[in-house]
Amino acid sequence: MNLKKEIFERISTIEKVELSETKKIELALKDDFDTVFNKANDDNAKIGTTLIDNLSKAETNYKQNLQVLQNAKKIGDELVSKAKDLGLDLPQTDLNRIKTIDMMVKETQGILAKLSQMYSIF
Repeated sequence: MNLKKEIFERISTIEKVELSETKKIELALKDDFDTVFNKANDDNAKIGTTLIDNLSKAETNYKQNLQVLQNAKKIGDELVSKAKDLGLDLPQTDLNRIKTIDMMVKETQGILAKLSQMYSIF
């Protein structure tokens, strides 16, 4: 007997089982769960990708701004030094702005460190 014919004969003798309504409902519920799970998982991945992209852009912007701040700090420190050499007192507003630049440099460096830490989460 041909193997193919024998297989079909055996398949035809297997008792067919009709799914009950309960089983159909359970299968439909599983399909619903799979659909919702896949959507949530895909959305979560998209959100993560968007977050990483935005973190990267923010990091680039902070690094560029840090260079500007460090340059301003360098010029401010030089201004203080030159004024001292000449025996001049800088206006308090200028001194406050130089102190503000110092704080901004430290703050920006701290933000950059935190951004680097955030990448390790992903």
